[in-house]
Amino acid sequence: MRLLRLLAGIFVVGVGVFLAVGIIVSLPWWGLLTGFLVIGFIVLWIASLIDIWRRSDLSTPAALIWSAAVIVFPVLGTMVYFFTRPPSGEVLYEGETVT
Repeated sequence: MRLLRLLAGIFVVGVGVFLAVGIIVSLPWWGLLTGFLVIGFIVLWIASLIDIWRRSDLSTPAALIWSAAVIVFPVLGTMVYFFTRPPSGEVLYEGETVT
């Protein structure tokens, strides 16, 4: 979990630097658009990692493989995860019971 936090921190700092440089050297609207897109992607990226580890239908090895895919290939891994996961009504999370 520490490694995941460290990697997420490094990713966030890198994106922050990218945004700062992009806003400084580019047109204002381009920097704003880039910022919104990158921040939106970071939210989806973090949400995918949280969702992977909260799902009780995934075994630990499967969760590790999905996490590695999402961390190593952030854009592609996140997109593939969200397109291939079951609909939210069919996913059982930790602590939930079937009613």
